[in-house]
Amino acid sequence: GTAEQVGYEYMKAMQHHLTALRILDAYFADSDNRSIMLLRGYIEFYIGDVLYYMENQGLASKLYFNALSYLLKTDDSAAIARTYWNIGSLLELIEEKEHKDTIAYFAKQGLFYVNEQDHPFEYALLLGIYGNYYRYSGEKDSAILYFNKAIEIIPEEYDNKHMLYTALGFVYYLKKNYDSALYWVLKGYEAKEIFRKHTASIGLSAIYSEISDNEKYIQYSDYQTKLQSKIDRINRNNANVSVLYDNYIQDRNKQQAAQKATYYVIIAICILIAVGLVFLCFYLRNRFKVQRLKKEIAQKTQEIGKMQQNQSKQDRWDVFAGTKIFKKISELCSQDELMIKTYHEAKIKLPSEDWKELQFVVDYIFDRFTERMKKDYPTLTKNDFQFIYLSLMQLTDAQKAALMGVGIEAIYKRKSRMRRQEKIEDISAAVNKHL
Repeated sequence: GTAEQVGYEYMKAMQHHLTALRILDAYFADSDNRSIMLLRGYIEFYIGDVLYYMENQGLASKLYFNALSYLLKTDDSAAIARTYWNIGSLLELIEEKEHKDTIAYFAKQGLFYVNEQDHPFEYALLLGIYGNYYRYSGEKDSAILYFNKAIEIIPEEYDNKHMLYTALGFVYYLKKNYDSALYWVLKGYEAKEIFRKHTASIGLSAIYSEISDNEKYIQYSDYQTKLQSKIDRINRNNANVSVLYDNYIQDRNKQQAAQKATYYVIIAICILIAVGLVFLCFYLRNRFKVQRLKKEIAQKTQEIGKMQQNQSKQDRWDVFAGTKIFKKISELCSQDELMIKTYHEAKIKLPSEDWKELQFVVDYIFDRFTERMKKDYPTLTKNDFQFIYLSLMQLTDAQKAALMGVGIEAIYKRKSRMRRQEKIEDISAAVNKHL
């Protein structure tokens, strides 16, 4: 199916993808196996790609979200990130400026799963989304920085690089820097994919029009027309792609309805039995049993609530412990353990960028932790919060002093001041309350 997509044979591609889905429906309909989830996620993703290129944005977005729901149950972080990128790209296509904040949100979600070293392709695409976000926001210099970074890290073998070239050229076009715009869009025009080449030809026509190069303007306008003609032909040849998917959904719904029909009688009997048992229980209970049961229910509800709350905190703590900044700080403390124990001059003071990342991670995982702490303890300073973040990591006072670049006495004074001014007698308890 993906091979057919490369050749713009979207009808054939859709047929292959739907055949794969029917196989999964027939043999693994109720499976929660991660490999099956991964397969179904990929297939739904590819179908979304087909619909995306055939400009059925509504149905494409549905397929991308379907794919995301399956892929999030697997450990394929690259596929998850690519899906977030496709959703962001789809929103750009629908309405650029109105959805810019939503576009940035999906880019941020995707970046949570990948990094530059292990996933340069996905990382670069998501940086490109951020570049477009800043372009739509009017922050052209920031957009240029993100596009340059994306171009720098994306591997050469991916045709998507030309898409980034064109996007960067468009930013320079908006800045009226036509020389730079021309340079980048010409590189984007070297794309193999016809849709990217067509986008670049539109940009080149606009640039040559601005610089009054009529010969080149006519040349690329002609290229644009020819490319559009090819795209129109592709669309005509694959006009019924959405119908194929609609037919698949109708067939699947009919099969599911037929399967459900065989269980209706059994379900009805079970319901009648359950209802009868419920009424029988009400009939047999007396006042003493009712009171005792209510008391037991209240106790159990309270216990379950505490268990769920503790489990939720533990789950978020596990996520926090797996972040890059947490591991970096733990590694720094481990490497300089002897220096910390002997209270030598701190050599591992965290730079401001790491403090910002640590705050972002804490607030993201523990739901606006800083804002909620600040609300209850309004006089807490930036350095107080640095101390609190390190307390959250359960570091020793010596480790906190080294990371904050102060002496151990300063840590003792800070704890004393927080107890005195903010009435925080137990810092660990106060932190745990706001997790």
